Amino acid sequence: MEPKAENKLRVKKEDDFEGWDKWKERNKKGINSEVIFRRNKNIIVFDTDNAGISIECQTKVPKGTNNVYVALTGNLCALMDIRIC
Repeated sequence: MEPKAENKLRVKKEDDFEGWDKWKERNKKGINSEVIFRRNKNIIVFDTDNAGISIECQTKVPKGTNNVYVALTGNLCALMDIRIC
């Protein structure tokens, strides 16, 4: 069987993280967040920061993979101003 993608996830509490209760409160009120995807050959990197939580996910896809598709979804949120560069 051909190998599938491999993922490495890093989640970090930043200095401005005020605790999970404050994090939930801020997210329930609504926040703007930026999500960045980058690709370098067969490595795709996803970055975002959210109310003091920093997330980075590296996905290694098999060499020769031409197209990689991303789906964004959320519960009780609005996804707006999506740009593809």
